[in-house]
Amino acid sequence: MTQQDTNKAVGYRIEQIPLGHPGLRHFAGLPWRLYHGDPCWTPPLKAELLGNRLLGMPGLFKPEHPYHRHADVTHFLAWQGREPVGSISAAINHRFNEYHNLRVGFFGFFEVIRDYEVAGMLLDEACRWTKEHGMTVLRGPGGYSNATYERQGVLIDGFSYPPTFDLTHNPPFYAEFLEKYGFRKAKDYHAYIMDVPKEVLPRVKMLAERVRRRSKLETRPLDMKRFREDVSLIAEIYGDAWAQNWGFLPITDEEAS
Repeated sequence: MTQQDTNKAVGYRIEQIPLGHPGLRHFAGLPWRLYHGDPCWTPPLKAELLGNRLLGMPGLFKPEHPYHRHADVTHFLAWQGREPVGSISAAINHRFNEYHNLRVGFFGFFEVIRDYEVAGMLLDEACRWTKEHGMTVLRGPGGYSNATYERQGVLIDGFSYPPTFDLTHNPPFYAEFLEKYGFRKAKDYHAYIMDVPKEVLPRVKMLAERVRRRSKLETRPLDMKRFREDVSLIAEIYGDAWAQNWGFLPITDEEAS
């Protein structure tokens, strides 16, 4: 572990934490402190980040996770005394850059107290690290990177609603801090709230049946006896369906499973 002290903000220090280091427990646990009392925050599964042998989950913060076969990452944690007050990751997803012919670095897992000094210090570290690794653009926030299958973006409206699948939630000042630092919008994402009737409307049933007859489509439940085959099939369908979306990156078989 390397530690870098800075005088930009008195009382704060930035600690760099490499992949797989035990210090990532503090990194992963910071949101539980920052979002305490926020009824709209949905906690992530810590096993997805730190791993769980019983569940057979390698954990995204573990070197053996398939993501790291094609990426370089590091993490920065801001401290005030013995209290963590901010976090950020810096990543280079080589597979993403090769697919899009870019030199983009990413920042993610961005969480911070309401103090722009701390946010600026963390963003400085992500900028420095990605630039030192030859990247010309820094994009974020998100997970490690901004591929389509990763949670990404910063919430700018709708703070009174809890996030649904794959959507973000953060305090309103995050966007203010990022714009103050000099970041500009790369893409808009919109989420819609819909009232779904309990019963399928007759007209929808009729249209679905027409499509089924014309295209010879079949539907079936997931077959647990051939689970890995079905997961690979889902990844293949996802790749075909999402190929034209902004930031698309195909899922590898290892990541899908």
